[in-house]
Amino acid sequence: MRLSCIGKTALSMLAYALLSSCTVYSPPPLNPSAGEYRDFAAERREVWNALVTALAAKESIRNTDAANGLVRTDYDLLEDKESGRRLQYSFLAKVDEEGKRAVRVHINIRFLLPGQPAWMEDMQAQPVLNKNAENYLRQDLFEAICENLSGCKSRPVMAPVSIVLEGREEAQPGPPSDEVKEAQQLLAENGYYPDAANGLLARKTRQALKKFQEEYGLPATGRPDPQMLDALRALRQK
Repeated sequence: MRLSCIGKTALSMLAYALLSSCTVYSPPPLNPSAGEYRDFAAERREVWNALVTALAAKESIRNTDAANGLVRTDYDLLEDKESGRRLQYSFLAKVDEEGKRAVRVHINIRFLLPGQPAWMEDMQAQPVLNKNAENYLRQDLFEAICENLSGCKSRPVMAPVSIVLEGREEAQPGPPSDEVKEAQQLLAENGYYPDAANGLLARKTRQALKKFQEEYGLPATGRPDPQMLDALRALRQK
């Protein structure tokens, strides 16, 4: 079957549009309404570093665009115990310079509907699946940013009792643990942990602990119990 010039041109334009949509990513606009942003009295570079550091400790970062102040995470899980629903959420954050010493951070929580593929996330309006969880996730991230900025005053955040965050680290009170620091050092020596040992039981540490425990047939608690520390010490002695 022969195609007319008009038909060929239309097909070419369609193909170009499809290819362009596959290679060019344009993030959805962030909603600047009150409560979805916070201003920080710091330089933009400091706030950007604090944001990325805070997200890296809590989530898996999908991509970053430092020039435009954008960072996005992969999807994680939370459970609403009241309804029994398991929800997939991710962060979309943007850093805007408001003035010489005022930087605004916008935080949007992106939700996937049950069964919705991730590639459809930006093709439709985001539903409000659990406002309590959304507000908590946002405020918790704001506080994590604040913790990474000198002189920033924290604002206590209370998690809704009905929300369970799967794969997220709950706050760890008290000073760093010597057992955790030793476990981090030993895990790093054996290729399980990529960062410097700081004694804090954060997400990457628990992931590394669980991976080691699973591979060596130990209970996958994600904590440096005596049995696991003995196993790690034994590897050093070989």
